[in-house]
Amino acid sequence: FNIFDFFYPPTCCCCGAIGTRICQKCLINIKQVGENICTKCGEILPKKGVCNRCRQARPKYLMLRSWAIFSGPLRTAIHSLKYQRNIPLGIELADQLRIVYEKEKWAVDLVVPVPLSKKRKKERGFNQAKILAYPLAKKVGVPFDTECIKRIKETRSQVGLTIKERKFNVANAFSTDQIFVKSKRILLVDDVATTGATLNECAISLLQAGAKEVYALTLARAAGQNDN
Repeated sequence: FNIFDFFYPPTCCCCGAIGTRICQKCLINIKQVGENICTKCGEILPKKGVCNRCRQARPKYLMLRSWAIFSGPLRTAIHSLKYQRNIPLGIELADQLRIVYEKEKWAVDLVVPVPLSKKRKKERGFNQAKILAYPLAKKVGVPFDTECIKRIKETRSQVGLTIKERKFNVANAFSTDQIFVKSKRILLVDDVATTGATLNECAISLLQAGAKEVYALTLARAAGQNDN
């Protein structure tokens, strides 16, 4: 709570309820990711196991996990964060990432947000992944860095692309400074995972620069992505 909230009470990004940036009723209606997932990439499956995609080409990150399904109130909340600059909402939602992180019992040395291109960051004014990653790092007591990995190639939006197109779109799009990551276990943070192509490409760059291990964590997971 701050003085601005007193004079300009926040409203729920989903239903408009006064007094909170996302109310308990809307939070309850967010469908969290269950146990039936791919143990590698976190893809939602009929039962727990390894998905066909990971059997054919294992991702370079050790594990990718997400808090909830990218639909309904969570889709609205993420759009509010990204396109309406609802930064306090992102800080609040970062606590859900903390819960997932602590459940997985990962041991990492550095928390890193997936970087935006300079053009996209200039258009948006901020990196939504950083808004989620920084408070997460503070909550779990792990160092945070935004300089170690950079996006060096302008890429088109991944929305609407096939799996092959997504991989090609982000191929060689990132560069990592080994001074920051050598021999470290890295936690990559982003807002939404669809096929995991961007996170995997980041992991490739980090590992090539000498990172020991890479984990990935997102607020949302887009369901039903096996065929696109």
